[in-house]
Amino acid sequence: MMRAAVLGTDGSVTVQDVAPPPLAADQVLVRVRAAGLNRADLAARASSAQPGPVIAGLELAGEVDMVGPQVSRWRPGDKVMGRGSGFAELAVLGEADALPVPDGLSWEEAGAMPVTLLTAHDALVTNGRLQPGQLVVVNAGSSGVGICAARMAGILGAGTVISATTSGSKVAAIRDAVGPLPCPLVVVDVAGDDFVAAVRGRSDDGQGAHLIIDNVGASVLADNIAAARVTGRIVQVGRLGGRRAEIDLDELARKRLTLVGVTFRTRSQAEGAEVVRRCLEDLGDQLPLFRPRIDHVFPLGQILDARAAMQRNEHVGKIVIVP
Repeated sequence: MMRAAVLGTDGSVTVQDVAPPPLAADQVLVRVRAAGLNRADLAARASSAQPGPVIAGLELAGEVDMVGPQVSRWRPGDKVMGRGSGFAELAVLGEADALPVPDGLSWEEAGAMPVTLLTAHDALVTNGRLQPGQLVVVNAGSSGVGICAARMAGILGAGTVISATTSGSKVAAIRDAVGPLPCPLVVVDVAGDDFVAAVRGRSDDGQGAHLIIDNVGASVLADNIAAARVTGRIVQVGRLGGRRAEIDLDELARKRLTLVGVTFRTRSQAEGAEVVRRCLEDLGDQLPLFRPRIDHVFPLGQILDARAAMQRNEHVGKIVIVP
């Protein structure tokens, strides 16, 4: 048996003793050392049609305990991280879904890294088609994905990165969390500043952003469309600010904008593995540069306290659970 946080159909989470997850032929069994808490965890619910307990969590890091008979890439004792049900003492990862833990990272940092790293790369490179010298805007700049995306955009050659926040008290913390970049980093407090004017003012020709990574959703969609330049791209990642919004289709057409929605929920195992492959191929030995900022660490038995801390939205970076 193992300790794990189990999801209820009503979204509740309870820590229980459950059986370890079964190991498929192409999977590795991981002894979890740390797992990041993500905003999507707050909305997760178990399906009544799903048999057995549903383990919560979206990412994890730990040591390989066992490998399936078809696994050749990993061995027991290897340090790995990846997207999986991490709020437990043991978890499984597909062979192609696991990433190596970069040297020098703590378990807490590694456990908080997979979702932000893969989401940021998929949004910026695969769907956002980032090109060198472009102006990139990142909404929800204090979030784990926001910090990682801003840092990644700068490292991959953006001309300027604008990180947006609704809290003036987080401006300095975001600058510190993103760290020095090879391009200018501008942190905009949208509660006190004109977001659209700030974005246009930072573009060389005053026309706005080439690429916007939207981690907020409905409440900022109109401003994002206004802040984007002709042929700009908006990649819709998160919906903290709501799921439904009106769109001025004439403005969308006039600017010839690309509005892309992304999620991991509807991707097949092969599609998820392709996200990992592209990320590793593109970033390679640069993975240590994306060390996440850890705001707070909670033991598994205090997972409800961790969820409450995330709901207060006072953190900058990631909240982590350790078994």
